[in-house]
Amino acid sequence: MNRETDDRDNPRLPLDIQSEAEHRITARIDEDMSLASIEKRSQQAIAIFEARTRLLAALDKATILSTSSADWTKFKDLKGNERAMLNADGCRKVMPLHGVEIYNLRGPDGDPISEPIIVEHHEDDEVSYSAIIIGDAVSKFHIRQPDGSLSDPIVLRRELGIRAERNSDEGFTGRGVISSTNRATMLNDLKSSTRTLLDTKAVRILTATARRDVTDLKEFGLDPVRMVEGGGYGTGDERRSSQAATSESKADVESLRTAMVGYCGGDQAKALKLMQELSAFDGEGGRKVTAKSWDHLATRPKWLAGVKKDFDARLRKEQGGGQ
Repeated sequence: MNRETDDRDNPRLPLDIQSEAEHRITARIDEDMSLASIEKRSQQAIAIFEARTRLLAALDKATILSTSSADWTKFKDLKGNERAMLNADGCRKVMPLHGVEIYNLRGPDGDPISEPIIVEHHEDDEVSYSAIIIGDAVSKFHIRQPDGSLSDPIVLRRELGIRAERNSDEGFTGRGVISSTNRATMLNDLKSSTRTLLDTKAVRILTATARRDVTDLKEFGLDPVRMVEGGGYGTGDERRSSQAATSESKADVESLRTAMVGYCGGDQAKALKLMQELSAFDGEGGRKVTAKSWDHLATRPKWLAGVKKDFDARLRKEQGGGQ
């Protein structure tokens, strides 16, 4: 009895076949380890590396040229050097160029999800929320073959475990017009903003656009003066007031301010207080939210529209009562 073939609990190849298989493996190893084979593989590896390096350099140039100055946010590092990172609008432009795909979306517990999950927080009788999503990202492309078909995907960069999180007390899109009575709308805006953050972070990592030297960007024709100002350029409120407000909203606010100052008999402080009263609303947890200044109001178009509407209604009511 051949124990090599009859041992059903631990089946193995018969000795003659096993020896032949081992011989084939040994021969293949010997062949693969030959100097000619090693040299050939080294040359192939070098060619692939050089081609990949050239492609990344070309993509880097194309990335910058496909953006505008306003697509970048400049900031100063601890040494005072000017750096810039691509903002969300810019990331949307270059995402297809690099073939960026985000996959394996999951929550903090690792369970698969299709959108950010909402976590509710309670502190001192106040309720706040955070949205969280984690994903992996890859930058890849295909080469068009001579026969017209596409090659298998060639991976340029890959990043695992990118985490995006936003809180309800941050200035995410939509927060400024959400009252406590529209909780569902606020949470949807929070989810959307968090997913945008994930996409933006992934693109910055895979395209190396999170920390670029402003001087280098100038060589490609970008104007630092027209970039969005970030850390190192005044306070947060000052940056939001100067960058987020459009020329149209600034003109509307100036017109409203002039009208309110006239209504208040030329008293600037009284006009500002009136504007803040008209712009106030109850935020989450009953916290009072209002525009801090005229410039702040210019960065909140829906607040501005509400203040103008309420102020016009007050004027009509007083004019009607005086007739």
